Amino acid sequence: MEILKSNDISQKGEFLINFIHRVITSCILVPFVIYIIFFFPRNLFIFSVFSISLVTFWEWSQFIYQKIIFKRFICTILFSIILLIFHLIIDFKILISNKLFIVVFSFSLIWWITSIFLIIFFPFYFKFLYESKELIFIIGTIIIFSFYFGILALKNIDSLKNNFLGTYLILYMFSLVWSFDSGSYFFGRILGKNKLIKSISPRKTFEGVIGGIITTYFVYYILEYFLPVNIFQKNFMLFIFTIIFWSIVGDLTESIFKRKFGIAESGKIIPGHGGLLDRLDSLIAVTPIFSLIVLISIEM
Repeated sequence: MEILKSNDISQKGEFLINFIHRVITSCILVPFVIYIIFFFPRNLFIFSVFSISLVTFWEWSQFIYQKIIFKRFICTILFSIILLIFHLIIDFKILISNKLFIVVFSFSLIWWITSIFLIIFFPFYFKFLYESKELIFIIGTIIIFSFYFGILALKNIDSLKNNFLGTYLILYMFSLVWSFDSGSYFFGRILGKNKLIKSISPRKTFEGVIGGIITTYFVYYILEYFLPVNIFQKNFMLFIFTIIFWSIVGDLTESIFKRKFGIAESGKIIPGHGGLLDRLDSLIAVTPIFSLIVLISIEM
């Protein structure tokens, strides 16, 4: 009995420390992210997203070559070359105005739909996926590239529409995804009893998901009041559900890879949050879907 009480106290102490770290880190990062989104010049903004994508892919490369730093470095260099080639040959205005962005995002959508089955049937089937370094490299390239492209495509709406609509949309997406993530974490650790999918992520609970949903709707109504974005008002329930659903899929998919390769956190770059991949896993899944909906909805 005393051991159980000791463990309970230890878990509460760990939660409190992590929660304090998260709050402090968020108080620093959120204003900085807002400043980057709104005030960085175009080229500096692109460089920032480029750098974030490279660090995220570096962390993803653990699933390719977990303990071979040199090979992980080579994989990351190859990914950076792909991004650079993309910038040299692609014109964003042509890509968006001619609806060619659908082709770019379709590859990412194929993976995220596949990942739903990966989650449902885990740990059975799909064993070939974890054994193929080439396939893991391709998957990482597709999903992180789609995240990179999605952010820049949304930002490019500013120049096409001559306003800050794209900038507001990026802030909108980040706010909703992170509010669900934070709400799920907080309510899950305080009230969580019923595991969501114990075999994939023992700490994720149904109570956490419900708390995340409530938090997301609360933040949505605040954003609707302050941000001049009204393209989702008619179908906002479906829109919120879409963001929440793919947030969960992105989170659980990364958890599967970390579990299969015995990795607790993708990195230590963000105190209280782990690595960039840990912080962006939901956004990486949501960004291509969100961007696709937005770009189809808005007439350029």
